[in-house]
Formats: sequence, structure tokens, C-alpha cells
Amino acid sequence: MNWDAIGAVAEGLGATGVIVTLVYLVRQLRTNNLLLRSESNRYATQATHDDARTALGLIDEMDEIASFTADAAYDTLAIYDAAAARGAEVIVPPRIPATRSTRSCARDRTVRRLKKVGRRQWKKESGYHQQARAENTFLRYKSMIGDRLRARHPESQKAEALIACTILNRMFELGKPKSFAVK
Repeated sequence: MNWDAIGAVAEGLGATGVIVTLVYLVRQLRTNNLLLRSESNRYATQATHDDARTALGLIDEMDEIASFTADAAYDTLAIYDAAAARGAEVIVPPRIPATRSTRSCARDRTVRRLKKVGRRQWKKESGYHQQARAENTFLRYKSMIGDRLRARHPESQKAEALIACTILNRMFELGKPKSFAVK
């Protein structure tokens, strides 16, 4: 067998791999389109929209919430009130110049605890470090896919976001090492 024959076999295998991947992606797209039609309550905010106000709508749609974790941009009394109405614990670091308020006991407890033990210790105690995992996921999404959606129609934006997430999840699966115990 000469090098030309080996090259032809390799090209054939490569083409087969591409076709298999495309078939897989088409199936994922069909599944995601069905999910889109059944779950129309997902939100993607515009750059001009306030995320905290959008979060209020999401909180109101939920039946049960154990906790609400977000960054300091969500440190509003409205968030604390909406989460308290659902019985959720709010894990949001107060802004740096935060002072106690007369309206939210939960926020006051957070402000007092943060001043007592410091921001770093409060993050450990409250489990706020989990929020960093979500932020890292969005950083990965934005660095690989882009920091904005290209589609203009909301339904197309949902499809675009689901496709991008499917691609990232697939890349994660392919790049994840398979480890096992050595005996």
C-alpha cells in the first residue's frame, strides 16, 4: 500500500466523521427545537435591560425556590422581597457601601454578617463560591461563541443559544478525560 492509498483512506475516514457529527447535530437541533416550543419561559436580556428587573419576573414564575444566588448587581430590596415571598434564601453580596435598611431583615443579616467576618469568609459560609462556577460557564460561552446573539427574533435567539450550549456541552464531553483507578 502506497502513501496515496493511505491518504485516500484517511480522507474517507475524516469525511465519515464529519457526516456522523452532522447527523448528531441535526438530531440535537430537532430535540432542542422541541424543548424550545415546550419551554417558552426562558429569558435573554438585551444590553439595555436591567437584569435585576428581569430576575423579578423569573422569580415570580417559579413555584419553589430554595435559594437565589447572584452578584451584587442583584442587591435590591425588590429581589429580597420577591425571594422572601417564595421562601427562598437570598445569597447576594451587598454592594461595598451597603448599610442596613429598615425594610429587609434578610439583607440586614447579610450586611451585619459581612461586616463581622469579612467578604471572603462570608462567601465561604454562604456558599456564594458556587456562583463563580456559573460565571465561569458564561465566560467560556462568551469567549468561544461570542458575547452577543446574532439572531434578531426572540425565537431565533433561543434556538441560537441552545445550539451554542449544545456545541459547548459536546466539546466538554469530548475533552473530558476518562479516568480510572490503577491497580
